Amino acid sequence: MSIRQFKSGALQFQPPFIDRAEVRMPNNGMRVLIVDDDPFIRESLSEILTGYRFRVRCADGACAGLSAIRQEMPDLLLCDLHMPGLSGFELLSAVRHRFPLLYVIAMSGSFFGDAVPPGVAADAFYPKSSGINTLLEIIASTVGSVAGRTARSA
Repeated sequence: MSIRQFKSGALQFQPPFIDRAEVRMPNNGMRVLIVDDDPFIRESLSEILTGYRFRVRCADGACAGLSAIRQEMPDLLLCDLHMPGLSGFELLSAVRHRFPLLYVIAMSGSFFGDAVPPGVAADAFYPKSSGINTLLEIIASTVGSVAGRTARSA
């Protein structure tokens, strides 16, 4: 389902505004796993990142995310912190322990600021309220770090 078709009641959601002139994204085919329990967030981010030629997979929760990591190791994990059942906090702790070279961006609507919240096992943080361009800038700035980690793990 395209996010242009995603409807909730009488509202029809549109993709977030992206100023493509502001964000320069390398065309590298990096593998991204998005873990979020909100289908609109998953679909929106997937469509946006696919538009930048990332290879995107999605998981609807922490357990599904861990399973997806075991099936195919992503280059970048984008994970919501607050999910029912196993939380993003718990998933990221397990990921850091089992897959220490995996680059992780935590995201949440409950925390603010650029710094990774205390106790979160992540390399970067995206406050959902800050807009999609902020996330794209974070991802663009991680490409070199991700490439270095991938080379070390090979």
